[in-house]
Amino acid sequence: MPLNPARRDTRKLLASPQDMHAAVLAAFPPDLAVRRKTSDDRVLWRVARDRPQHVLLLFVCSAAAPDLTHLAKQAGWPTTSGWETQDYSPLLDRLVPGQRAFRLTANPVRRLRDDKHPRRGAPRGHVTAAQQTAWLVSRTPSAGFTLATTSAGHSAVSVRDRRVVSFAR
Repeated sequence: MPLNPARRDTRKLLASPQDMHAAVLAAFPPDLAVRRKTSDDRVLWRVARDRPQHVLLLFVCSAAAPDLTHLAKQAGWPTTSGWETQDYSPLLDRLVPGQRAFRLTANPVRRLRDDKHPRRGAPRGHVTAAQQTAWLVSRTPSAGFTLATTSAGHSAVSVRDRRVVSFAR
């Protein structure tokens, strides 16, 4: 879905990953939010910035088709068709073992138990690139992929952006 950077609501969503995440999840029925915790109905999204054309595109990948009407009205170009939905299968069918290169934005945290949070633990972010890489490597088996390794046996991962993003409760 193309985003209109001239709109105030678009700039607000781009400035807050938390708000953008909530807006994307609002494109799905409420029962999906419950199932998402236990099945493959995860919703992935990213904003791509096409620099030569200065176009902002919101990509959403999900098992169910989203209804982005609210986002088209809020942050898109409501006078156009709004967004395009395509089947993801052709792309997945072209993937081959050993294929490389993807971008991931993640929130690498660990939970520390203390007197204030004895049961669940307080979330604490991994700070260094090494900690963040180890966090990703530890999750690859359950995520269904492996990471390439260097000749020295280290993961061939490049941590490029380490912004701290604060989320309000």
